[in-house]
Amino acid sequence: MDAVSVVSHLRSLASEPRNRAGIVNDKSCLAGLILLLSHQDPNVVEGALQTICYLCENAHHCEIMRHELGMMVSLENIRSSQVKKKCLTSAIAETKVLKAQQVIKNESGKEVYLPMPSVSLPVEKNSCLPDYLPEEESPQKDIEKALARPALKEENSGSWFNAAANFLSKTFYW
Repeated sequence: MDAVSVVSHLRSLASEPRNRAGIVNDKSCLAGLILLLSHQDPNVVEGALQTICYLCENAHHCEIMRHELGMMVSLENIRSSQVKKKCLTSAIAETKVLKAQQVIKNESGKEVYLPMPSVSLPVEKNSCLPDYLPEEESPQKDIEKALARPALKEENSGSWFNAAANFLSKTFYW
């Protein structure tokens, strides 16, 4: 069976309230559901999320699933990545200069670059941010000149200790 048919079957089973307790108490069903949450096909992930929504209608089931290994991590990964990744890819493609690539590690531990499909989604504009300040000439003049501390009269005369301290401060970069 392919992932789409598995998730469809689980979702149809979970849609019936009498089947939900059996799914939640079956460790292999929950483990399979967690694996489906990290599938590459968005339809499979959506079906897995719908199944979890059915199962979560009972508060006791929520607690059981929350403690299942990998469930919370998978849900967090989904929450933080199906919209942001597409929006980011779209924003990169909009520049027409860069190409988005995903970096993953293969079985031998080496990094592999996978090209991300260029999606033409509208890029969100944040209206809460102020406009950039206009670019004007800098008020600072003579920027080619370095600033130096003028030597004080006390530094030039004095004991051998002042001379050694002066030598060290001018010789070493602090």
